[in-house]
Parts: sequence; structure tokens; C-alpha cells
Amino acid sequence: MRTAKGFTLIELVVVIVILGILAVTAAPRFLNIQGDARAAVIEGVRGAVVNANQIANAKYQLGYGVSIGSTATDNTFLDLNKNGAQDDGEPLMVWGHLDNVSVEEMVNLDGDLVVSDPEAPGKNKLYIGFAQSADALENGQCYFLYTQASGEGSEPSFETVTSGC
Repeated sequence: MRTAKGFTLIELVVVIVILGILAVTAAPRFLNIQGDARAAVIEGVRGAVVNANQIANAKYQLGYGVSIGSTATDNTFLDLNKNGAQDDGEPLMVWGHLDNVSVEEMVNLDGDLVVSDPEAPGKNKLYIGFAQSADALENGQCYFLYTQASGEGSEPSFETVTSGC
């Protein structure tokens, strides 16, 4: 009498099906494609804001800044057409850098991003990121934070947090 060696066809098919089910359920966890894409968007927002700020600061240094009030914060706007009045698209500046209110206007943001209210009293920060609401951005772990310049000679800060994307 012959003894069978190896697996039967049914056993082989069952093992392959079980491995397939495990792969389908585990692959998204290991690949994390959506989280990586969100983190890349946040890094892209940071790059766009840094570049917009550098361009605005260069224009300011070239004499396009026009004072609009208090010298305590050096509030100015960029008078791009040199007509002496602030027109649409001319950003507010603080100490020669973009005001947090103007950042969103100067960067073309994706519609899926949530932006905090830059005009809230006492706010000198702007959060841009992925969250359920603007209020949840500060507590979330997937955002870009712009903090405007705080004084003469100071620079704005550009921070990304992507651990929760």
C-alpha cells in the first residue's frame, strides 16, 4: 500500500485562501498609503508657505511695504502696484514677513485641508491640516503651524506635525 506524502489539493487551496484573507486585511496597515499621502501634503504646504514668505519678504526689502498703523508691530502691506492703497491680493506683513491672516490668501490650498481662524483675538498662529474641524487642528497630529514674526529681526516659524496622519 502506498502512503500519501504532502498536501492534498483541498488543503493547499484552503491555506492559500487563508493567506489571501490575511494579506488583504494586513496590507493597508503595513502600507499606510493614505497616511503617507497626508504627511506629504502637509510637507508640501510647508514648502509653499516658506516660498511665499521668502518672496513677500524680498518684495518688502525692495521697498514695496507700506505702513498701515502701529510701528509697535510694524504693520504693513505689500503695495505691489505702487498705488499707495491696499488692493485685493496685496498681503499684510508683520516685521517684514507674512501676517498669519495673509498666508491662506497667498497659498493655493487643497479643499480637503482645514484652516484655523487666523483672525481670532490674540492669535499669531495659523494651523493648516487634516482634522474634523478647525478647533480640532491644535489637538490633532497632522498639521502645519505657521507662527508669524514676533518682533524686529525675528523670523516666522514653520512647524509640521505628521505623526497622526
